[in-house]
Amino acid sequence: MGKGQDDRDRQKNEPRSRRAERRAAERRRTQADAKQKPDHPDSEVTNRRLIVGGVIAVVIVAIGFIAFGWYQTEIKPFTKTVLRVEDTKYNLSHLQRRMQLELDTGFNFSLGTSSILNLPDFMISQLEGEASLLEGIGELDIEVTDEDVAAEIRRRGGLADDVEPNVFADEVREQVDRSGLKQNEYDLMLRGFLAEQRAHGYFVFLGSTEEPQVRGRMIILRDDDPDAEEDANAVLTRLEAGEDFMIVALEVSLAPNTIEIDWFVRDGEPTVFE
Repeated sequence: MGKGQDDRDRQKNEPRSRRAERRAAERRRTQADAKQKPDHPDSEVTNRRLIVGGVIAVVIVAIGFIAFGWYQTEIKPFTKTVLRVEDTKYNLSHLQRRMQLELDTGFNFSLGTSSILNLPDFMISQLEGEASLLEGIGELDIEVTDEDVAAEIRRRGGLADDVEPNVFADEVREQVDRSGLKQNEYDLMLRGFLAEQRAHGYFVFLGSTEEPQVRGRMIILRDDDPDAEEDANAVLTRLEAGEDFMIVALEVSLAPNTIEIDWFVRDGEPTVFE
């Protein structure tokens, strides 16, 4: 029989007290070996994760500070309101986009550098006028509806009234992209344009198409003569009596070649000609 079997036989023949002592000694050796072993691998992984997590947290905080500073200096100023008319607000980025659109489409560069420098003031006045008009046209029984805006988009795009919805949507996107504005900004600009057109038509309708006019002619007399006032009254008396204006003017005027002036709206001519 083998050695292993002999060991087992000897263990069976050992007294019970000896076997107990031997088992106790084996347990003590096992516990001592366990104390000398390094930490469990799971503990090492956890520690590494904690360290990496701490580093990541520090990096995130640092990035947050940098992003906050960048936002405060680069982004936030463009959200600042530069114009407010009733409930309509315009921020700096909106103003910048409208100025760029003006430069791209309607600005007269031949006016020189001074005009470019005055562009912000001009555009603020333009936006203020649009917003004020949109706020006030209701008092004139004038309104600009969504359909009015859609019709203006179709007109600018050369589209028929019964254009397909998808074609119309493509045209809207194209016009907005071409303008450089946001959708709501482009819509507001179109509403301001339409409001101005209708207000102009409203006041033209109220205005008179005819005005009585009078013919302006003059007789020049000396005013440094002691008898100047008397001479002027004498001329006026002759005219009121029915004498021909041209005959009297050629006779007494110091500048007979400048008798004819122009036609004036009645009650609008200078007092001296009344």
